[in-house]
Amino acid sequence: MKRKVNIYLLSGIIICGFLILLILYSSIAVQTTMNEMQVNNRFAKPSMTNLLGTDNFGRDILVRIIAGLWRTLFVAVFTVLLGAMIGFSLGAIAGWYGKGVDVVIMKLIEIITAFPWLLLALIIIAVIGISDLNIIVVLTIVFIPSFTRISRSCLLKHKNLEYVSGARMAGASTLRIIFVHIFPNISTELLAAITIGFANAILSEATLSFLGLGIQPPDPSLGRMLYEAQSYLFKAPWMAIMPGLTIIMLVLAFNNISYGIMQWLNEQHESKEIF
Repeated sequence: MKRKVNIYLLSGIIICGFLILLILYSSIAVQTTMNEMQVNNRFAKPSMTNLLGTDNFGRDILVRIIAGLWRTLFVAVFTVLLGAMIGFSLGAIAGWYGKGVDVVIMKLIEIITAFPWLLLALIIIAVIGISDLNIIVVLTIVFIPSFTRISRSCLLKHKNLEYVSGARMAGASTLRIIFVHIFPNISTELLAAITIGFANAILSEATLSFLGLGIQPPDPSLGRMLYEAQSYLFKAPWMAIMPGLTIIMLVLAFNNISYGIMQWLNEQHESKEIF
């Protein structure tokens, strides 16, 4: 039986590969730095000299996009890793023990989700201030509920299955059962949640930066570049188009990878049912 090509997963990997090639090109071929100003080259259109053009200060947009891309990915990676570690652990505890423990943890999750994420981020930033570390802390808190719910749902499905009962009878500890036996069997669902979390983290960081609550100038970020381009939409539209396309490509890549993983998981289940 011929296996179908997973278009979503393939397209997500291709987009990520294209962005990696763009980063490599920038590091090899472009000689300017992210904050280097060329006063005589302001608002230069995209050309072989400046592949994506320059901004109102004569700074190379490609170099700034690559630098902003690295900062955005840095924030997204640590946000998702911390959010997943805490969220998956809380969900596992809630799903495994149930009863009072489950109620307490899920009530805390409901309290967090009761606030719109942007309002919650504004409140936390107003208290702890603006910095890269604080952005990661804010977004981690925002992302914990979704990871907790996914982990809890998976634990509830698996904790009464035969392989878990066998591990209990063999005398395995609770931590070993959860992290050694159950988590490997739900790794695909967790991986899909992590990849979609990357897409959401990228959008969230771009939103905060656009509002002036994220990475602060002169350091570039994709959201901040969009904000700065508002005044020059008709004079230099590439200032907004290029960072906007980068955000779209990043989100599309991780969304497609996540959907591709879920599609692969469904195909695996179907093939098991057939045989």
